[in-house]
Amino acid sequence: MLWSWGMQSVGLISTFAICALPLAERGAGQGTTSQSPAVTETLQPAVAAAPFSEYRVRPGDRLRMSIWGEPDLTTDAVVMTDGVVSFPLVGEIAVADKTVSALAEELREAYLRYYQDPRVSLSAVPAVWPKVYVQGNVKQPGPVDYAPERRLLDYVGLAGGFALGADLANVAVVSSESDTAATVRVSMNLASSDGASVPNPPLKAGDTIWIGKALPISVVGAVQSPGAVEYREGLRLSDYIGMAGGPTNRARVHDVVLKHTDSEGSSTVHKVDIATALEQPDDPKFNPVLAPGDVVTVPEHFLAGTLEWSDVLRAVAGIFIWR
Repeated sequence: MLWSWGMQSVGLISTFAICALPLAERGAGQGTTSQSPAVTETLQPAVAAAPFSEYRVRPGDRLRMSIWGEPDLTTDAVVMTDGVVSFPLVGEIAVADKTVSALAEELREAYLRYYQDPRVSLSAVPAVWPKVYVQGNVKQPGPVDYAPERRLLDYVGLAGGFALGADLANVAVVSSESDTAATVRVSMNLASSDGASVPNPPLKAGDTIWIGKALPISVVGAVQSPGAVEYREGLRLSDYIGMAGGPTNRARVHDVVLKHTDSEGSSTVHKVDIATALEQPDDPKFNPVLAPGDVVTVPEHFLAGTLEWSDVLRAVAGIFIWR
């Protein structure tokens, strides 16, 4: 098998040149001889098929079949909606939804009735160039041209890269080859994978990459602007407290509580001294990198040296209300 391809405008997929020696005189061929654009082939003995040989033929695609030394058998045809193409000598063959490699082998088997080891070459020009779809939290979501050498991160890059707030710890790849849309999840969050290399698998034409939006970090308690803070890859505990306005003058900075819930719903809670975190900002023990959905609670002293009269009145009013 041999795979070779070129491209003018939309492009060309071609595969399978298989050795042939004429066995006997054949009957008159009835194939067309029109030339398909951008066909460049080198016929050699069988070699391993390249990734594009697994492209599946669809209605609207243009097929070109030839047999070395037999120009009258050359067929250049557009696949109609019925998915059937008529080839000289062997008649009609269903081609839709078959890979180029499988169809080339099927044609070779059919022509074995007329030739010994026929050197068959088959190419396909897609009606629409195959795509990979990048959706969710990227800067330019949408379809990206498929190429066999490209991998997951290549397609994300062509879609503008990850947007702020993207959940890199849970990226989904939905396969186009399964009737039930099989989904594979990969983590690109180095902070959650102990520094392991980022997975970057190859994709198939028609696959969809989905990047969800990460859950925000909740910063509550004695901070200037308590509430949800947008998650950003690689930021640490002190960063999120700063984005929430920083601690108030009543914050118990030595007793900050960090709650983390993993993908299986299991939660862990531990105390962190953010005063030490400011002194040792790169120490993961005192200033850890947070994950989507983490909750930071900064407790406060009920009585403090800077207690305002408004605070006293609120406290007294609460006492009377509960009596």
